[in-house]
Amino acid sequence: MTRDQGHDWSEEGTKCLKCGVTRSQGPGRSKDYETRVLRLRGVIEIATLADLQAINTDLRGHYCLVADIDASETKNWDGGKGFAPIGSVSEPFAGVLDGGGHAIRNLHINRGWEDDVGLLRVLGRSGKVRNLTLVDAKVSGNKFVGSLSGASRGSISGCGTSGEVSGNERSVGGLVGLNLGSIRECRASNEVSGAEKFVGGLAGSNSGSITQCQASGEVSGKHAVGGLVGCNDGSITECQARGRVLGHDRFAGGLAGLSRGDIADSQASGEVLGNGHVGGLVGCNEDDIARCHASGKVTGNRLVGGLVGFDKATVTDSYWDTETTGQQDSRGNGEGRTSFEMKQRATFVDWDFQSVWQIKEGESYPRLRCFADKDDSGVFGQ
Repeated sequence: MTRDQGHDWSEEGTKCLKCGVTRSQGPGRSKDYETRVLRLRGVIEIATLADLQAINTDLRGHYCLVADIDASETKNWDGGKGFAPIGSVSEPFAGVLDGGGHAIRNLHINRGWEDDVGLLRVLGRSGKVRNLTLVDAKVSGNKFVGSLSGASRGSISGCGTSGEVSGNERSVGGLVGLNLGSIRECRASNEVSGAEKFVGGLAGSNSGSITQCQASGEVSGKHAVGGLVGCNDGSITECQARGRVLGHDRFAGGLAGLSRGDIADSQASGEVLGNGHVGGLVGCNEDDIARCHASGKVTGNRLVGGLVGFDKATVTDSYWDTETTGQQDSRGNGEGRTSFEMKQRATFVDWDFQSVWQIKEGESYPRLRCFADKDDSGVFGQ
C-alpha cells in the first residue's frame, strides 16, 4: 500500500482502500499509473529500440509503445542492413502492436534482395497494428516491401508513415507491400519507387479492404503504378491520393494503376505520367467504379483518359476536370466537366453530401468528410 494526497492506494496503485476512488478518477493519475495499468492488462511496454527489436522473441504478445523511439542508430546495424524485420512468412506477427499515439523515427531497413520487408515482415490474420507512426523511415527490399509491413493479412488502423520505400520487384507500397487484410484510417506520405510492377503510395497490391485512407507521396514504377494502390483486387472506399505518379510502362493512375476490384467514393488529384493505359483515377479498370472524381494533369502516349485510361467494366456517377487534367476524353463511362462545373454540387448526381462528401459551392471540388477535420498538408509526421 502507498500513501499520497490523503489516499491509501492498493498494491496495484489503482484504487484507494479508504474511499474507493480509482487512480483514473483522482488527482494522482500519472505516467506510473498508466504503466501499472498496462502491466495489469498483460500488455508489454515498448519504451526503447531494444524493446522493439525484442518483439521477435514473442510474436503473439500484446505490445504498446509508451514513448517515442529514435531508431537512427539502426542505419549502422548488421553491416548496414539495419533493423531486423519482426516475424517471418512461416511465423508472422500474430499479436497486437499499439503505438499509443507514439512515433518511431528514422528507422532504417536495407535488405535489397530479401522479400517481405518492413518493420514487420508479415502481419498474420489475427495480428493487429494501430495508432502507430513511422517518421522518416527508409526501407528497401526485393518484393513485398512496405515501411510498416511487407505483407499483411491482419488489421491495420490509425497508422501513418513518411520517408522512402523502394523495391526491386513487385508489390512495393508506402505502408504495406501486399494487403490481404484490412487497412483503415491510415496515411502515407512516402516517396515510393519500384523497379517492376505493383507500386502504390499506400499499398503495392491490395486484395483486402482499404477504407478512409490517403496517400500523398510521389510514386514511380514500371507496370501498374498508382497514387494509392498499384494493383487493386479488393475494395477501396472513401480514399484519396494526391501524389505525383510516374509509370514507365503500362497502367498508371492517380488512385490505382490497375483495378480489378471495387472503387467507391474516392478521389485523386495528383499528376499522372505514363506510357500506355494512363488515367487520372485509374489506368486500367476491370471492375466497378462509383462516385469518384479526378483532377490531376494526365499525360501519356496511348490509351489516355481524364478519369480512366482503359475500361472493361462499369463506371457510374464519376467525373473528371477536363481543364486541369488536360483530357477531353476518358476510356470509360465517366463524365468530363469544366473546373467551374466540378465545383457545383448539382454536377454530382446521387452523391451523399450528408455523410460522405462535402463541398464549398463554387470554391472547391467535393471533399471526403472523413478527412475534413484532419491536417490537410498531405505530409505526415512533420
